[in-house]
Amino acid sequence: MALNFNIELLYALYQQDARKSKNSGGLIDKDSFDESVFTVSGDKVTITEADGDVFTYSLSELTGKNTPNPLGAQSPLGAEGTDGTEGTQGTEGTQGTDGTKSLRSREEVEADLEEVRLKIDDLKKKIKENKDKIAGLEADLDAIYDSIEKSIKEYVEKAEDIEEELKEEVKKITLAEIEKYKRGEYKTKQELHDAIEAGVENLLSSEAISALMAELEGLLNEKKTEADGLLSQINELTNENTRLEGEVDTLQKRENELVKELATVAAREEEEKQQKCEPQGFTVQGEDGTTYQYDFFVDRDNNGKLTDTSEFLGASSYESGGQEGAWNEMVALDTNGDGFVTTDELEAGNVKVMVTTVDKDGNKTQKEMFASEAFGSDEGFKINTKQNAEKSDNNTPIGFNDDKYKGQNELLGNFNVTFNGKEHVGYQTADSVEYLQENYTFSTEQKFGRAQEIIDAGKLNAEGEFKYSIENIMKAFKRTVKEELMEYAEEICAQNGIIFSDEETAGTEETPATPETPSTPDTPTAEDTGTPTVEEAEETPPAEETPQTGEEAVAETPTEATPPVEAANEVLRYLLEEENRLNLAA
Repeated sequence: MALNFNIELLYALYQQDARKSKNSGGLIDKDSFDESVFTVSGDKVTITEADGDVFTYSLSELTGKNTPNPLGAQSPLGAEGTDGTEGTQGTEGTQGTDGTKSLRSREEVEADLEEVRLKIDDLKKKIKENKDKIAGLEADLDAIYDSIEKSIKEYVEKAEDIEEELKEEVKKITLAEIEKYKRGEYKTKQELHDAIEAGVENLLSSEAISALMAELEGLLNEKKTEADGLLSQINELTNENTRLEGEVDTLQKRENELVKELATVAAREEEEKQQKCEPQGFTVQGEDGTTYQYDFFVDRDNNGKLTDTSEFLGASSYESGGQEGAWNEMVALDTNGDGFVTTDELEAGNVKVMVTTVDKDGNKTQKEMFASEAFGSDEGFKINTKQNAEKSDNNTPIGFNDDKYKGQNELLGNFNVTFNGKEHVGYQTADSVEYLQENYTFSTEQKFGRAQEIIDAGKLNAEGEFKYSIENIMKAFKRTVKEELMEYAEEICAQNGIIFSDEETAGTEETPATPETPSTPDTPTAEDTGTPTVEEAEETPPAEETPQTGEEAVAETPTEATPPVEAANEVLRYLLEEENRLNLAA
């Protein structure tokens, strides 16, 4: 039978695929490769080995009508493969046309594959150059985003200063509206709250607030323009890489296997790079069963708090220098070189102490302290800068060896500490983020709570675009200013005996209260009627108690009146309204 394809090319494709799927044993040698080992049916050429393994190719692969693809071969044990027209299953990628038309033997295929690999390498180098440029541009973009978040925090602080100045106006507005409420001009507390809120809303249009917000919005727009320029460059390079990667795909063959392998390695490396930090400290067991744990941290932002994991002593050096590099941060505190670190040397190095206390019932508290505060006047306190020869699993932080952290935490070393005349064994550990977050209180989340709220409100999930909505940032900024001022106004109302419910502060209407004179003394309540004004108090005949007036009344009235005070207010209010009614009648 005359063959209308190149048998040498068929053998070269079979050799590559067969070697990939099995060891050299069982392969058909070249001398035996003839029509007795393969069959032609339609557009398919099927090779059957003595052990039953089957490999299938399309005639188009063997005649050069389509790009030949050795990986289009059928897998062993009869699993169907795909032909060159449909592409490949399993490992993706095809060999370039130029690299395969001249293939006649396995040696020629290998030579052409080398040429294809060189082309792939050149393309990948160009892709890498672009990625490096993208990384640099993304770093610049991240710097812009960081500066935006920093600016928002700064403007929040400026807003707080202005709010302090506006609070006097808020107080005047609030007290004035309270007077209207007490005169019956508002039927419900909801109306009172709405009136106060409208007054505060007007304050938001003040020159100081408007100028501040305009300045912030202008700054954000400048940053957005700068970011858009970087995003444009990033998108151009990304599009170019997409084109180059498409060219790589047309040339790839076995390279795809390497790409998958690299992806697996990269994923494993990423998993191994799980963030860890490097706490150093020691524990002391009290006679009453209380455990005291002392962890050293460097107060890098000088806020007196353990801000995040990076502030643990040794954490900044652990990633690059490992256990020894991290411990050298402790050694460096020994400024006089006597082999010990004292309280004075800790404080000189801006090292503070996170003190964790767990009582016998398991109740835990944490507090940041100065070293002198944590260790008192113990002049004998000292840390040996020479680590112990052997590690002790019994000397680790609280909860360090719990089963849930098994395989996550690592004891790096131990050292001796002298405290209160006794020797203790300290620890140097590498802990998982999960353990640290569950066992330490960090101040990061509380540090810029309001600013972070504004930042989060402005964040977008748009890929390849500016990551903030300036409109949302400004709305959130204005809302937080209003909330701050309204909170102050509500405090003033509380001091005057008016407590708003959650529904009222949220703007929910309540059932209108009856403002008329009560028929019985026990009908009105302190919450509905409020505290009498200065003027009303002055007009009131002597009662069982003479109410305080002016600022003294505001300052001393409790936020929520106790039952006896409520009763007294009810009686007093009733007497005042009754007298007013009689005066009007006269």
